[in-house]
Amino acid sequence: LRHHSRAFNYAELGQYQNAINDFTMAIQLGPSAVYYADRGHYYNQLGQYQNALNDYTMAIQLDSDFAPAYVVAAWSYYYLGESANQQAVTAIACSLDSRYC
Repeated sequence: LRHHSRAFNYAELGQYQNAINDFTMAIQLGPSAVYYADRGHYYNQLGQYQNALNDYTMAIQLDSDFAPAYVVAAWSYYYLGESANQQAVTAIACSLDSRYC
């Protein structure tokens, strides 16, 4: 939890790589869908869309009902120019939680 909290502090300062490093440590201590999705968000912030997508995929593998992971994966697909995949994961997010429709 310490690394997760510190990662958000780094992110607030715009130090996204430091945030990613701390999320990596948090994941090593106890992988969770939330940690992977959070780290993916900061990869997106750095324009590392494939790394972000890899993390969102891990988040989904850990918790296939975690709708926010599908939503943020859709953004990575958008940035990568993969509209069919973007639409597919958006539909899944919508089916899991109507807030994402």
